[in-house]
Parts: sequence; structure tokens; C-alpha cells
Amino acid sequence: MSDDTLLKQAVSRTGQDFGLAEYWRVQPTIESALAILRDQKPSGTLVYLIYGEADDLYVAVVKPATNPVTGEQEIFIDSFRRSNERELARARQRFEVIK
Repeated sequence: MSDDTLLKQAVSRTGQDFGLAEYWRVQPTIESALAILRDQKPSGTLVYLIYGEADDLYVAVVKPATNPVTGEQEIFIDSFRRSNERELARARQRFEVIK
């Protein structure tokens, strides 16, 4: 996650009881995602990784990007937030289900 993204996350999560301590869940979300959804946009692909149980779900939104120095493809976290079953059901209808 870039410094700019982390700053945007901190500002957008103000008042949501979502602090720095929540970010330890990023790694398990990536490694043990219960669902993986892909959103093909003209501006690029976003992949939603969902992890947790029932109404205690977390979503890591990742995007591929080319490293300007090495030219290699890398994956960056675009967003990390809480979610719930209802939002997951809507996302399954809108996006391509990978898992």
C-alpha cells in the first residue's frame, strides 16, 4: 500500500472505528480469501478479496500495476475495509466471481 493510499484510507475511515490495528487482517485476507471477485474497468482491473465470517468480513481491493523502475507486474492494495454478507452478495452479482 502506498503512502498516498494509506493517507486516503485514514481520512476516509475517520469515525468508522477502523484504525491501524485493523490492518493486521490484510495478510490473512490475501492469503485465505473466502471469495475473489474481479471488476474489469476501462481504467484497469480491480480484484476484491473477501475474508472473515458473516457480518465480520473484510475486503482488500488490489490492483495490478507495472513497476516503473523494473517494468515488472506488481500488485498494490487500493483499499481495505469492513464489509458484510449483504455487500458480498451484491458484489457477486456485479463482478466476475473467481472463487
